[in-house]
Amino acid sequence: MIDLSRKNFEEYYNDWGGFGCQYCLHHRMGDSYNIPDIAKAWRHWQASRECLVIELPEKSLITDPSDMFNIGSNGVINKCRDAINAAGVKYK
Repeated sequence: MIDLSRKNFEEYYNDWGGFGCQYCLHHRMGDSYNIPDIAKAWRHWQASRECLVIELPEKSLITDPSDMFNIGSNGVINKCRDAINAAGVKYK
């Protein structure tokens, strides 16, 4: 999750600053950066993702295995949860 968020951050920062596509990558230092402005921007980026939470509906209980609507609904919810998680966003 953090890797995708970091990749998105670096793409955004590089585009925003007009830097080369590998600029942030070359200045990585552990989980931060050796340039204070990039390190600060990265901390703010992470904080903005931490406070964003999307609440999804609970899975419906499947009482009848022949009920394809509920089975399909649960599959869609699971896919939504996976996609949101992969994007680096929390869900309840």
